[in-house]
Amino acid sequence: MLLVWARKTRGLSPEEAATMMGLEPTTLLAWEAGEDAPSLTQLEKLAYKIYKRPLAIFFMSAPPDLPSPQENFRGMPASAMATIGPDNLLAIRIMRSQQLVLEQLEPSPEVQLPSISPVPNDLGASVTAISKWFGIDHVAVQGLLDLAAAFKYYVGLLEAKGIFVFQQKLQDIQGYCLTHHQFPIICIQSQDEPARKIFTLFHELGHLLLNLGGFYDQKIAKDLLKQHNEVEVFCNKFAHEMVLDRYLFKQYLTQNYLKSDKWDTATLAKVAKQFKVSKEVLILRLKSESYLSEKDVLILRKTLQDEFALLKTDKPKASGGPDFHVINKSQLSKRFVSTISSAYQRGLMSPLEVCQSLRIKSSHISDYL
Repeated sequence: MLLVWARKTRGLSPEEAATMMGLEPTTLLAWEAGEDAPSLTQLEKLAYKIYKRPLAIFFMSAPPDLPSPQENFRGMPASAMATIGPDNLLAIRIMRSQQLVLEQLEPSPEVQLPSISPVPNDLGASVTAISKWFGIDHVAVQGLLDLAAAFKYYVGLLEAKGIFVFQQKLQDIQGYCLTHHQFPIICIQSQDEPARKIFTLFHELGHLLLNLGGFYDQKIAKDLLKQHNEVEVFCNKFAHEMVLDRYLFKQYLTQNYLKSDKWDTATLAKVAKQFKVSKEVLILRLKSESYLSEKDVLILRKTLQDEFALLKTDKPKASGGPDFHVINKSQLSKRFVSTISSAYQRGLMSPLEVCQSLRIKSSHISDYL
């Protein structure tokens, strides 16, 4: 029973788990059926290397009562959940464990996020009110150095309102969120470019404001949009409105461009850089404001694809890179690290608990706290 539970919650089939163990599937299935049993060495490998669970769990009388991904993502259709993959299930489990760590510390007040309907009467007005609540200043965003600085700015504002923003290396998804009355989490694909990170951040914020956990996968999102999935349609529209202030941008267009003007990729890049958005977000907004026709959109997208392919070919391969702790610090929620630091300083957490929460060795505690 426990072996079956551990495998399924890891998102693995018997064949996949057996291959990772270097076994025949029939051997693993015999263990799961109670017809045979693994040795302690084999059980340790299953626990620590394959299923990523404490060894002690496998000596319990029944599986622990933990929320399933389906409970976390009740707003997502079953077809989307079926594609999430074992690596992402593990990443989500790690973030859920961070929420449990926070729950064990002293009580925190509930996070009172604004609420919104997936079919608001006036999305623009709702977004303006939400932007104001978070303290977003789109004029100030234009003055930032680049998209990476804009992402950092937005994350800081969301965390100041009680949302924990992490980054993880995810498999084929751009991000996800976990709802919680005290410790809501947004997790972003660490490998993405800043423009995509910003869009994902606000897409997942949309899920949190609806109080519906979800994850963002571009392919799945397109399929759900075609199916007119209400939640995904809303979250995409919400993200587009949040990253590019409609009234500010319309004013800019009126002052600088005619609807008869032709847009090339150089102009697109210049304006996208000024407003700290992706070129795709800009294209969609220009189309909605009638500055681009459907034909213009197709031509621009094709040209951008060609330019990207050429750039990718010419780009030299990077060698080396930052060490583990530089990466780890950049991916941890600053609010989470601050909370752990405060708990540690007040004697609410042991050095071992701090190391487990931050996924570091004791010799590096001072580097983080």
